[in-house]
Amino acid sequence: MAEDRFKVRVAVLAIIQMDNKVLLQKRINTGYMDGFYDLGAAGHLESGESLKMAMQREIKEELGVIVKLENINFASIVHKKDGESGLEYMYVYFKIKKFY
Repeated sequence: MAEDRFKVRVAVLAIIQMDNKVLLQKRINTGYMDGFYDLGAAGHLESGESLKMAMQREIKEELGVIVKLENINFASIVHKKDGESGLEYMYVYFKIKKFY
């Protein structure tokens, strides 16, 4: 039955590189890991989005820059169970080298 299928949350994360440097941001007012550094942009996949579309949206929302879908390149995927909440996540990482 479909109700019995395993469900996992999906998050996309941007590894934004420029001049051999990686952009990091300090987390504030999120309620999760505030005060720690994180990749340049990250967020959850929304219904109806492709992974690349979710990454494009999160970068625009969090950084105010435009990235074309063809400049969003798959880097890695990690399946992890969060220690605090016990929720399972699929983290999908993308490399971004060109943005506007």
